[in-house]
Amino acid sequence: MLDCLVQAGLIPAAVVEERSSLSEKGRINLTKELEQLAPAVPLPRSLTEIVAGHKIRCEVVANHNDACCISTLDEIKPELIVLGDTRIILPRVMEIALRGVVNVHPGYLPLVRGNNPYVWAILHDLPQGVSVHFIDEDIDTGPILVRQKLELMAEPSYPVLLNEINILCGVLLVKAMRCIANGQTGVPQSSFPEARKALPTFRAASAQVKAAALLKLRQQHERTVHKG
Repeated sequence: MLDCLVQAGLIPAAVVEERSSLSEKGRINLTKELEQLAPAVPLPRSLTEIVAGHKIRCEVVANHNDACCISTLDEIKPELIVLGDTRIILPRVMEIALRGVVNVHPGYLPLVRGNNPYVWAILHDLPQGVSVHFIDEDIDTGPILVRQKLELMAEPSYPVLLNEINILCGVLLVKAMRCIANGQTGVPQSSFPEARKALPTFRAASAQVKAAALLKLRQQHERTVHKG
């Protein structure tokens, strides 16, 4: 997502990276999945590679909600905060940015809220997609700036799904930033016809839930191949 912003000329004033056991676990797990697509699909560029040649302040915190992060953000005085694969942000952090906080959600809102939406979408036969929205006091319920369904073009394996979701996250974030620059404030999720079909907010998928989703994904692919 950051790479897409920088390549589009939307250079952030600062990047605040969390380095914790939680973030490291997520990074390792995602890298392992994406490595299965190499060398055909290169791994995402590192933060160092992305910011090289740009005047972007880079800070490291132990937790995006801790006092150190709040102090850093108070010093930066951001007009807008953009979240990319972060933990749930507390109100004290949300209050810092004058124009609010934008979240990139790897799920099609308002149908699929919460953690690991792409896993739950498989299990519940819901559309895959990405939504960029302002955050409010609840989880994944704020006004939507842009959203788009994802139609998998390649063999629908889990690594392929993650890769294409990540790509779409970056593309839509760029679109959302341009919407904000044009004065758009998002559309309330209650305005979308799917709002009345929305399921309860999902929690992080367990290993068993993920295994069931991967099995279903493989079975769907096998049925498609046999029909073809």
